[in-house]
Amino acid sequence: MGVFDDGDVKCVENLLKPARKTLKLGLGVASVPYEKRIEIWSEIRENLDRYLDEECGRFLQDLDIHFQSQFYAALLTLAWSFKRNGEDFEAAEMFSEREIGAIEKIERYNVFEILTVEDIMKKIVNKDEDLLGLFRDYYVEMDVWIDSAINDPGMKLPVRSYLKWKWGIYKGKINEALSKAISELDWFRKLVSKWEREAEKLAIAKAEEVRAEVESKAAEEIGRERERIEELQAKIDEAYRMMEEREEEIRAKEEEIRRVIEEIRAMKEKTEKGTRFVGVGSARNMELNFIGRIERKIGSEITILGRNFKVESVREGSEVDTSAYLGKLSSKEVKNLPENRFLEISLVEKKLLGSKMRMTLKAVFSSRVERYAEYGFDTDPLELTDVNAHIVDARDYAKARGERVVLCIASPTGFSSDVLKHINSEDFHLNFTSKLVSLCLLDLETGELVYNQADEVIKELIPIFRLERDEELIAKMKKCVEEMMKNGYVVFEKALSFCNGEESVLKAAFYELEREKGFRVRYIEGVGLVLMK
Repeated sequence: MGVFDDGDVKCVENLLKPARKTLKLGLGVASVPYEKRIEIWSEIRENLDRYLDEECGRFLQDLDIHFQSQFYAALLTLAWSFKRNGEDFEAAEMFSEREIGAIEKIERYNVFEILTVEDIMKKIVNKDEDLLGLFRDYYVEMDVWIDSAINDPGMKLPVRSYLKWKWGIYKGKINEALSKAISELDWFRKLVSKWEREAEKLAIAKAEEVRAEVESKAAEEIGRERERIEELQAKIDEAYRMMEEREEEIRAKEEEIRRVIEEIRAMKEKTEKGTRFVGVGSARNMELNFIGRIERKIGSEITILGRNFKVESVREGSEVDTSAYLGKLSSKEVKNLPENRFLEISLVEKKLLGSKMRMTLKAVFSSRVERYAEYGFDTDPLELTDVNAHIVDARDYAKARGERVVLCIASPTGFSSDVLKHINSEDFHLNFTSKLVSLCLLDLETGELVYNQADEVIKELIPIFRLERDEELIAKMKKCVEEMMKNGYVVFEKALSFCNGEESVLKAAFYELEREKGFRVRYIEGVGLVLMK
């Protein structure tokens, strides 16, 4: 690596010519015509960009900063001239007020570029007021000011470098002249002593000003901190108050839960009212998923008892016209209501000769739409009256067409024990359905399927109706819920947060624990779904 790295000094010298010409004029550049100064600015700016683009190669850092400082100092001198003359030139706004003031302050000492030490001594002997004024400023403030400027990060590095370099040139000649004048001129020595005392007073005053400013800021900061602490304490007090109120609400809620649980336990006649809780949005999702899943699984062909059937037609419809609720509910709310949708799938045996067996599959979503419209949820399993209507319709349809109907009724809130007892009875299997209707009931929350185990037709179709569940997740959720049963009950919302699971999986865990452990699931108003021993 060379002294200049790989840079071309002659190239830089050529680029610096307009800048050095401007610096030679100094503050006198203000007398150059405005248009000419604009032209000079553009030329210097262009040359600076060419230098920064390494048109002249690369230089070591110290030399690089020195070259840059001359470009910037020339531009800064021009910027000072525009401000001094009250001229608008937007490009000059690249320099701050302090930078413009700094170049003016340092250029006041440019007289020392042309004066020799002997010239300076003659002016001192003649008590030249301008020169003595510069000396006075030198003693009182200049060193402090130059140190402040050089260390100011708000000023551009090349500008600070130029100020330091330029002041170093002036300071050497000034100190040499001062030393000679102090040793030879008694009156000048006394004047310097006066300046030194003035500088000391100024330093003390400045220190006092800084101290007062620091104390003022400290007092303000202490005041703000005190206010902040008081505000924080008020917030803490409010938080404690709200926490105490919340704890009281929780205690009251827990007491209400215990009271309701004791009432339920004390009831001689068991009831299934309020054993579920399904919101309107969940019910609507269950409906759409059920219909979509059946349609996907049925495909275009199916084999039943060794016979091949093709899907002749699929009809989707709804048993409830939810548009009747418009006015009472918004359009968006109506769209979220379940419609008790169904799929009616006509099957015909694939056979070339002889009579072809026909069969109808009907998948029905059954819910109390009126409750979802009025309350936004339902808490009760379907009753016999809800289920019987579908069975009677299927039986009449089968008799009228002389073909078997496979009916699957899906409920978002499950089925009451009366329904399950009736559907599982021998009398129902033998006397009601016989060869006309194959029936299954699907609980969409628990995934439980109820059907006649002796009905070979429905047994073959169960895979189509069965829910796809993650048994491993349900088992994990059941374990978590059992760990929460130390108080004899678990509130669904708390379990949802504590066990960090999905709502559908947690509900399945609740209902499986009810079935396996003999626990009870009840909906308590103001509390939600509760699992209790």
